[in-house]
Amino acid sequence: MTEQSPQHRPNTPTRQKAYSVVRDKTGLGAWFRFQWRFIYIASCTFGPASRQGTLDPRKQLQKERAVKLLQGYRNTGQQPPAELLAFTGL
Repeated sequence: MTEQSPQHRPNTPTRQKAYSVVRDKTGLGAWFRFQWRFIYIASCTFGPASRQGTLDPRKQLQKERAVKLLQGYRNTGQQPPAELLAFTGL
């Protein structure tokens, strides 16, 4: 029996992807995204080991990006996702 794609299966709920601060690019310029990705990868490769929340450089980079995304959503007049609001704590 052949495997059907999720689109062709009746009564199967579709799974939504979880929100990701890293993948969202609303209101962010190409240069910022390039720089951010480079710094993020460099901190993953050459940075210190994972640390507690406020000391982890990757978490700090994600928090800074989330704040920029929030500003981008507000500048474009869109409602930011609830996950983004929860992540920023605003």
